[in-house]
Amino acid sequence: MSPKFAFAALLGLAAALPVWAGNLEKPSRAVREQGAPRAATEIVQTVQRGSEHGATQLSNRTAGVSRLPTQRIVVMTPDIADIVVALDAGKEVVGRDRSSKAPALAQAQVVGFSRALNAETIARLKPTLVLGSAEAQPPTVWAQLRQLQVRAEEVTRREDGADFADAIRKVGQLLGRDAHAQQLASRWQREMTPRPARGVRYLVSYDGQLVAGRDTAADTLIRAAGGVNVASQLSGFKPMARDAWQSLRPDVIILGSHTGAVHGGKEAFSKRPEIASTPAGKQGRIYLLPAKDAMMVGLNSPAVVDQMVKM
Repeated sequence: MSPKFAFAALLGLAAALPVWAGNLEKPSRAVREQGAPRAATEIVQTVQRGSEHGATQLSNRTAGVSRLPTQRIVVMTPDIADIVVALDAGKEVVGRDRSSKAPALAQAQVVGFSRALNAETIARLKPTLVLGSAEAQPPTVWAQLRQLQVRAEEVTRREDGADFADAIRKVGQLLGRDAHAQQLASRWQREMTPRPARGVRYLVSYDGQLVAGRDTAADTLIRAAGGVNVASQLSGFKPMARDAWQSLRPDVIILGSHTGAVHGGKEAFSKRPEIASTPAGKQGRIYLLPAKDAMMVGLNSPAVVDQMVKM
């Protein structure tokens, strides 16, 4: 129906309203004061606006728009927080752990340290979705959140980070950003392709005492760098006696930069007798890295691997 014909039809309808209504109802004030033509024009405009809105909705559906309504998200671990930011959902985050320092999360309230979380503190923010990885501690925090009727999703459960690409995809699904997440995961996997084996012997330590064995994120990063984890006979993080450091003969030692008060800093650590006698000590190949880089698999891991190759 053309706009001209619709206008004429509605004009006739508006003029007939008083007759149809009879004694049951008087004409509206808009019809009495503005006249039938103006009232009918407004009706046509309303219909047209509704049609335009419907067309926009149809266009969005056709284009594959599947964004979910705005949520109140709490991210309990920095590895998952980085994914949320990369998927342009930072504005929906109302709570974060203190290690998640992306500028996009500046407005979010700190809920604690990812290794010592409190479910009630998180629940007070009334989140619609809580996200985290195996890094979230204590392990009971997940069950506690669910008991508080909070939706909590542990998107990765492997301490070694081997399922990180799947975590990217799962976060994308939960946030209604599937296509973006798929692209991000594919690129990350491509950039994490293991480098050629070089036989370089690495030893990663949290604080100069605990060392990273197999089944750890550090082990995953070492292997991606084409290196050998000299502590692979251990599982997880374990304390290592000082004489063992010497016997393992690492070519490269990586320490957590945040635990300098324990290991004494790079210079002091390199002077320990059991360290000074290792290839790493003799060649000065002792490095400090943030725990988030050296002991956690995340979006930045490809760059960390490149850095490790150059050590």
